[in-house]
Amino acid sequence: SWDAGRLSITGKPYESTITEGWAIVDLENYYDLKEIILTFKTGNYWHKYEVYTSVDSVEWDFVGSKMTTTPPNVTEDTYRTNHIARYIKVQLKDVEEADGMRVGIKVGELEAYGKLHTIDKSELQAMIDLTQMIYDANNSENMYTSVSFEVFKEAYETAIAVNSKGYATENEVKVATDDLSNAYQALQSQIIQVTNVVATATNYKTITLTWN
Repeated sequence: SWDAGRLSITGKPYESTITEGWAIVDLENYYDLKEIILTFKTGNYWHKYEVYTSVDSVEWDFVGSKMTTTPPNVTEDTYRTNHIARYIKVQLKDVEEADGMRVGIKVGELEAYGKLHTIDKSELQAMIDLTQMIYDANNSENMYTSVSFEVFKEAYETAIAVNSKGYATENEVKVATDDLSNAYQALQSQIIQVTNVVATATNYKTITLTWN
């Protein structure tokens, strides 16, 4: 459980001004979340809060909120979602008062339901393997036109990033695979033109060979 206190600054006397509390749960892997349920242990006092998910704990996607003054209940404290996430954050905004002060908030349980996020990247990996030699070669920039090679280089680096991204979507993988395949097929060889070459031969003599 998580004791969020009375939404005052920890270690200081109670304040009428609300200091929002929050908690972040690390699921330790990426999941296709379907449902999040909160359970409170502070009786029938109402709570106001927001729920977010994230893949990196930096940028957060809003899932839902409870801003009513009804006591905790399964209907309002259950959230449906289709987010890919590793982190879940609960941001506490307000809580009911008793005897002139906000009551202490205790979150008893946070339940998250879904399945491990998995995407088939075999085709993307195959394209990366096929084109890696071109990308790694020291003279590739001289072998192909600058425009076609720059497009290929960008597509290859994007494919590498998507392939290593644990929360990549099916569409991201498909686009990265197609883009790399198209860029590979569109590579244009550099045409080397040789002009004004004059070949001369001087001071030569004829050698006659005879056999007996």
